[in-house]
Amino acid sequence: MDDFKIVFVGLKDGDHQYSFQIDSKFLDSYENSLIETCALDANLVIKKKPGMMECTFVHQGTIKSTCDRCGQPLDFIIEGKNEVIFKFSDEVGVSNDEIVYLVQTDFELDSAPYFYDFISLSLPSRKVHEEGKCDKKILDLLDDLNTKESLEYDPRWDALKQLKKEDK
Repeated sequence: MDDFKIVFVGLKDGDHQYSFQIDSKFLDSYENSLIETCALDANLVIKKKPGMMECTFVHQGTIKSTCDRCGQPLDFIIEGKNEVIFKFSDEVGVSNDEIVYLVQTDFELDSAPYFYDFISLSLPSRKVHEEGKCDKKILDLLDDLNTKESLEYDPRWDALKQLKKEDK
């Protein structure tokens, strides 16, 4: 992951651009990743100013995952753009989502965890095929299982229904 470390000591004020390829090798360094495999282009623009750096993290590409509905392979495109400000301070300040405080002795920025977090945040909450593209056999099987479960009678509900009647 050394490729993602950027030495900012000695950078002149102004814009500096960096490009990265993010793939399965990148994901291997993160346990329990939400992403199985990917092929992403990532760019980082550092706008260095006195006492601070404004960083823009951009990513776009294809994620390979499984459909939440049918369980079959699914490819989808993601993209994202996030900005973080890094401020230099004599003391470690309380960082938040937009401002990260660095002590004066820091000399490099590891962009990998930021890219991983931003990529994870750009994933949809539900990953499903487009309408009509899911595996029909699996959907039919799920439909049959749901129908059988809804037709079965459960006597435990009778006691609750009785309580509802008594409440009135």
